[in-house]
Amino acid sequence: MVAHKDFESNCKRIAKQIMKDCQDPTSDAMFFGTTSVDVSSSLIDDFNKVGAKSYIKGINKYLNGCSVTFKTIGTDDNWCLCFNVEFDDVDAEFED
Repeated sequence: MVAHKDFESNCKRIAKQIMKDCQDPTSDAMFFGTTSVDVSSSLIDDFNKVGAKSYIKGINKYLNGCSVTFKTIGTDDNWCLCFNVEFDDVDAEFED
């Protein structure tokens, strides 16, 4: 779970979790193009205060090989930020 520290640190740690999910061939990111990151309620408060656009720009700065767009804020056992994932390199074999 990513707990709130400061904006830049939050973006780095969220991006790290996204990259971890994007490198797992069995993850939702690979199959469905979505991923979620468990976060603290204080990070949700900061996310709402700063704004999704700023956070997405900050997160994408630390991603390699993919980028994300904001999908929704959700709850399961914890708060989570849900993202749509777009991979940079498309394998020509699977391209439509």
